[in-house]
Amino acid sequence: TEKNTLFHPDAKLLFSYILSGTSTLNLNYRYSEDWQDLRQMYDGGLFTSYRTMVDNILLPEGNETHRLSLRYQHSQPIKGLFFSLSASANHTAKHSAYATSLQDGELLVRSKRKADYDAKMYLLSTRLSQSFNWWKSLLTLEASYIKSEDAQFSDETLQEFCMDNYMASISLSARPLSFLSFEWESAWQENRMKSGFADSKVDQLKHRLDINFPITNRFMLSMKNTVCQLLDVNENSWFADFSASYSHKKMEFRLAINNILGKSTYERESVSSIERNYYRYTLRPREVLVNVSFTF
Repeated sequence: TEKNTLFHPDAKLLFSYILSGTSTLNLNYRYSEDWQDLRQMYDGGLFTSYRTMVDNILLPEGNETHRLSLRYQHSQPIKGLFFSLSASANHTAKHSAYATSLQDGELLVRSKRKADYDAKMYLLSTRLSQSFNWWKSLLTLEASYIKSEDAQFSDETLQEFCMDNYMASISLSARPLSFLSFEWESAWQENRMKSGFADSKVDQLKHRLDINFPITNRFMLSMKNTVCQLLDVNENSWFADFSASYSHKKMEFRLAINNILGKSTYERESVSSIERNYYRYTLRPREVLVNVSFTF
């Protein structure tokens, strides 16, 4: 048995500046030689899903990474105002890249090959939240943009690609009445991949509305709704669940009706590296559950 000792540095530098009693500014720099996760370090074939497998034939090695991040934060708890703005950049020197092949027309196999190139990632995100006395409400706005540059083998050629990910969301939680509260959120997301031979994107919207009726301290009714929209193919999916709970002394009774609309399938698409994936899920039918719990 041969014993090898490897040294992988991990250096960090942090600078923090308090601009005022409500604002802070943080600057971080980090250099590291990151190892891949266990799925990439495992020697041999490893299934990552029913139809995808990673075949690792190269020795694991660390990737030299430089990270620089900047964050500004403003907080006024008395006024219920919170704001943050973050930006970061990563530069990684990689020594291998994946090659993808289809075996027997069903199994997607990803294996690593030797390749020296630089991967980059840039992130910009912001978040603003404000609470109000009316309806005891909280309004939150979020947005982010991620740009990543990487590479993957296509046939025998190392093909560079670029991923652009956009996200924007708005949410509101409130309690307008003593017996009514709700949480609403709408989010838009776009993933776009560009390479020398392909240009693909996926646009989607997701809406969520949870309504609660606290009739009494012991009796609660809840309704959960989720709507998923694929804008590219005009595909919409609506899911709804209902629940009722009642507590008495040390016992709690709960009734749940899931998938009220009886949705049988759910479809979605995603763009990842130089691949466009289509997923079709078969869902459980409408179901009714009754639960009784108690404590001693």
